[in-house]
Order: sequence, then C-alpha cells, then structure tokens
Amino acid sequence: MDSPDYPLDNKYDADIAMPIAIKPVTHFLLIPASQFLMNPDNSYLGSLTKSERANKVKRYLEKKHSRVYDKKVRYQSRKDSADKRTRVCGRFVKQETPSRSSTEDEISMACFKIDSDSAVDENSMAAL
Repeated sequence: MDSPDYPLDNKYDADIAMPIAIKPVTHFLLIPASQFLMNPDNSYLGSLTKSERANKVKRYLEKKHSRVYDKKVRYQSRKDSADKRTRVCGRFVKQETPSRSSTEDEISMACFKIDSDSAVDENSMAAL
C-alpha cells in the first residue's frame, strides 16, 4: 500500500487512516471558567439568579406563542394595483399588444415546460 500524502496518527490503522483535521473528537477537557461557576450550591447562573432566568424564559415562551405569522397587507393600494395587473405564472406581464403577445406566449410556454419537467421528475422518482 502506498503511503498517504497526509500524516498518520499511530492510534489508527494505516488502512483506515484519516487526515488529522477530520479525526472524530472522542474526548473533551472541560475546564470551568471560574470558581464561581464550579460551585453547585450557587443560586446564580451566569449573571442571573435561577428564578430571574426562569422568569425570562417563561416570558420569552409566552411571547413566542402569541406571535402572528399570518400574511398581513400593509398597503391596500399596492395590493389593489397588483391584483389589477396581468400575471402569467405568477409574474407580472404587460398588457397584450401585437408586438408583446409572442413574449407572453414564450413565458407561458416556459411555465408549462417547468410544470411538465417537474411532473416527469416525480414520475421518474416514483419508478425508482
């Protein structure tokens, strides 16, 4: 077997050697930041007491549950003008004129092609 281009660690066999940067970490050396954090009887977690932290977490969860993710129209005039404009495949297009009709046909054909390609992909995936 040829020697690899990267250094080997003696703990691993040469057959399954990996670069040092990719070796999995199997152990940690945990050193507390200070003696203050080491004391389990301490009622502080960082700069907050346990009760203060619990209150903040409780308030955060209440606010999280009350959030509204529904779609909201901020400017009704913009929505009205967008609803009046002509769309093809969800995109705005100019009003049909003799010179522009070919462009709209190209866009609609492109949308049809995208839809038919996705249907083919779904069918081919189902066959697998």
